[in-house]
Amino acid sequence: CKRLLLEKVKQEGGKYFFPQKVKKNLFSKKISQIADFIHEFGFENKASLSKEQRVCFIEGFYFLLMLQLVATQNPSSFSFTCKDAVDHGMVRSFLFYLGVMMLVELKSITFKEIKGMWSQMLSSSILIRERMTSPQTYENCLQAAEFFQGIGLKLQGDNKLKNKYFKSLSLILGVDCKKISLGKRA
Repeated sequence: CKRLLLEKVKQEGGKYFFPQKVKKNLFSKKISQIADFIHEFGFENKASLSKEQRVCFIEGFYFLLMLQLVATQNPSSFSFTCKDAVDHGMVRSFLFYLGVMMLVELKSITFKEIKGMWSQMLSSSILIRERMTSPQTYENCLQAAEFFQGIGLKLQGDNKLKNKYFKSLSLILGVDCKKISLGKRA
């Protein structure tokens, strides 16, 4: 799973485009470190993963890849978008928000809160396109949210593991992850 994902991300003319400046930094070691980090802290370096676990691995990888890019490139703004800018882009935004809350700030979020955020994030696809996002995207998103929550819960009970996690995460991101925050929320 890890090797195939890294090949797909690095593939020239493929689904992903990275400017040369970003590509040089990412492809040196960073994307392998991100994949290794998810494999270690999300799956305890298991030799094989189920289909659902592979989805979570990929979502965790995407989250950390985007977080690393934001942390190192320091953009004044960024957004996740798609063709209509109302469904898949919003799913990416939702998962990024959850990832920061659950994997960086280690906040515990109830399923009810997740469903409330989900409704807010995807209401535009219902109002504008009169449809929900695809059932597969919905399912993958909820699996990823549960995966993120599981990592956070595992860390809360083990200070030694939590210290190792934050040290490794800060090295991957290139910044002290304690400085990453979504700010005050209502």
